[in-house]
Amino acid sequence: MEEVRGVFRRERTPLWQAGMLYCRLVASDGRVVGERTIPAPDHVCFVLDPNVSTEAPVVARLTPDAPVLFQVRFDGIAEAVRLDVHRISTDTRPADSATPIGPLLGSIAIPGK
Repeated sequence: MEEVRGVFRRERTPLWQAGMLYCRLVASDGRVVGERTIPAPDHVCFVLDPNVSTEAPVVARLTPDAPVLFQVRFDGIAEAVRLDVHRISTDTRPADSATPIGPLLGSIAIPGK
């Protein structure tokens, strides 16, 4: 992980929809100290490969079974020790952070914490 600081855009109300990725920063006591949602493809999709310059566009095929690379930005939150990534399984946002959101896809320790 690489720390990048700055205000990049105005905060928007997070979207909440089944299939999206839900990223949350967690403190050592289990509190959620930051959260973001990210759209993620659930179906096979095709993306043009910008690194290949030929007359005919080359297609890179992405599937839900392939690794997913995404970027999420949070403000500097000193008490965060872990980033948890879930796949949202309902269209209704839970009332509290203790309610299950969906399957946990990954939990990444924040270096230096």
